Amino acid sequence: MPRNLPYPETEDNLAKFKQFLMDYYKSSTFNKCDHQPLPLMDGPPIRLMVDPEAEPVAHHTPVPVPIHWKEEVKAGLDQDVRFGVLEPVPFGEPVIWCHRMVVCAKKNGKPRRTVDFQPINVHATRETHHTSSPFHQARLVPNGKRKTVFDAWNGYHSVPIPEEDRHLTTFITPSGRYRYKTAPQGYIASSDAYTRRYHEIVADIPNKTKCRITLVGSRFTHPAESRYAPVEGEALAVVDALDKARYFVLGCDDLIIAVDHKPLLKIFSDRSLEDISNSRLRNLKEKSLRYRFRMIHVPGVKHHAADGVSRHPTGDPEKLILSDDIAAIKKCTMSLPPATSFLSDIHHSDLESDATEIDNSVFTSAVSSLDSLAVRSVTWDRVRTATASDDSMNELYQLY
Repeated sequence: MPRNLPYPETEDNLAKFKQFLMDYYKSSTFNKCDHQPLPLMDGPPIRLMVDPEAEPVAHHTPVPVPIHWKEEVKAGLDQDVRFGVLEPVPFGEPVIWCHRMVVCAKKNGKPRRTVDFQPINVHATRETHHTSSPFHQARLVPNGKRKTVFDAWNGYHSVPIPEEDRHLTTFITPSGRYRYKTAPQGYIASSDAYTRRYHEIVADIPNKTKCRITLVGSRFTHPAESRYAPVEGEALAVVDALDKARYFVLGCDDLIIAVDHKPLLKIFSDRSLEDISNSRLRNLKEKSLRYRFRMIHVPGVKHHAADGVSRHPTGDPEKLILSDDIAAIKKCTMSLPPATSFLSDIHHSDLESDATEIDNSVFTSAVSSLDSLAVRSVTWDRVRTATASDDSMNELYQLY
């Protein structure tokens, strides 16, 4: 560690401190050289604890890679071999477990390799790493404290796998069979192994906790997302919620996702990536593979709290205006209800109360926040009245 601070510890020197730390640790912490093996974490390797009675699933034919991506995908495999993340399966190794590599498109159009570990995740046992609940962690954070964000480059790939377990991660590609030498993304116990070792690294750092705090609410869709097919929009909501709540749900063994769109149960439960012909749904399903959850169907009429938030968002009403919705741009005058009643009820709810009481409290708050809105049914008489009082409609009627 540096013996002395290079600059006075003032707000004006934050950028200088950041650059100093990046330069000081450029050969270790911030070393991203792609011509040498990745450094490994200290500690024992991760054991892949799979039920020995489980019937192995072995695929002998790879999923085809689009012709314009073949060269780039093969280069990525070779790069991971140089990193020490992958190794080609040695000659003479029998096929026991063999998964499939599926290639999806990134946002920038580049290919992204994914291994479908669903068959083995069903029979895998987690190396559970316990942390205190987010509520209790948040209660310990004094006011006026700063947060810091870490982005662990190839974090999972810094946890080694013992040689006797590597065959469980074998996957087939058009270029041959490979297997992981380090913890793979998509395997259900990788997050436990990594977070435990990370916790050991920062255990002696004083005055710290690893938490954001709560997540309640919904978000507005982008113009392109607003034109998704219904099942695509519902799948997007699931993946977006998982991503925003990943700190709380990643590695959770008892996670339940309740949806009111039944087709999602088949897509997110037992359907493999190769069987999903819709590329958008396949990409969304792929983003959910690192989570372990059980999806259930709950009719929409029972989603009291969720509807109270999603149907009447608390954000800026101008965000509801889409760029191609001319009518909304001209006539959007509705004000949204205040969020104080809804959020305050959640903040002050008794954690010891049962689920029914919490649900009733949230529902009551959501309903009370709608008092300022005139919720009325739409009838033809009201449509005629509104049309007759609209100047633009009258002009169009005269032109017609």
